[in-house]
Amino acid sequence: MSNQDEPPQAADPNRSYGSTYPPVPPRSRRAGHVVGIVAGLLLPPVFLVLVALGWSELTGGAGLLGLAYLLLGVAVLAGLAAVAALGSSLALVVGGLVWGVAGHLGRDAVGPALTDATSGVPATLGVALTGPLYFAPVAVLGVTMVAGGMAVHLARRAGRRQERVEARQTRGTQVGEAPVPPGSRRWAHVLGTVLALVATVVALLVLARDAGAGGPGWTVPVLVGASVLLAAAALVGAVSSLGPQVAGWGLLVAPAMAALWFTRPGSPEVLAPVVETLFRLTGGPLLTVTGTLLLLGLTLAIGGAAAHWARRAGRRYERVDLALTAR
Repeated sequence: MSNQDEPPQAADPNRSYGSTYPPVPPRSRRAGHVVGIVAGLLLPPVFLVLVALGWSELTGGAGLLGLAYLLLGVAVLAGLAAVAALGSSLALVVGGLVWGVAGHLGRDAVGPALTDATSGVPATLGVALTGPLYFAPVAVLGVTMVAGGMAVHLARRAGRRQERVEARQTRGTQVGEAPVPPGSRRWAHVLGTVLALVATVVALLVLARDAGAGGPGWTVPVLVGASVLLAAAALVGAVSSLGPQVAGWGLLVAPAMAALWFTRPGSPEVLAPVVETLFRLTGGPLLTVTGTLLLLGLTLAIGGAAAHWARRAGRRYERVDLALTAR
């Protein structure tokens, strides 16, 4: 039978138009997932201890030493976020599960064993190791980090999808025509920022129900409510990484601004009751002293940054894959 008599072959949906090569198989991400799991198991506890130790030193008067510990802790969390953004979102998911399990077991189950294990270490280090479990809502931190990892995963997929859409628009442009400008994401950033801020403020109001009671005994309804709200704030990063970043930086900056407000000689006295009321309604005193606002702020801000870089990485990966399949 001649070639003219052969039936036409069905088009291969995996092959780009004009390509004479078989489709390129997707790259394996097994190594990235393994690195992400290992980083998620090891780095979050180190971050928590460094930040707690730094905060303990700062509140105790050792400013430079405390600041050094804090910066080291931030660097560890930034490394975890980089692994999640460029490698596998499992880094944040597994790290959040580590915190979530410790927080779920609670201070009554884990606290005594951890206290006994740290009995031979210096007092400051012992407080740093056991303090977050006793005074900070570690379960809420874990849920927030897991949600941040999910946002990183979704942001990377959104970046790939955005790159495919823009590639199709570019291929559909005739020679001599102006390229189609990328779609604006302004409203996504505006709505995402508003949602993240509202969810974070309401979460602080929920946490303040226990913080205002004068003790660190977090009840289950408060932990669940705050976890859901802060998880929503972190998940906004899948649509707009600006939202959790603004909310996180707000948690970091607001206590310092409130402290400056009360200590500045020229502060308007007429607004002082309003600022003080808002500060106390959101559990400001206890949440600030225990370092909870610091931990939550860092988790939200760096998780949002990881979502931003994951979206960019997704676009870059998709651009490379499109170039390989269009040979």
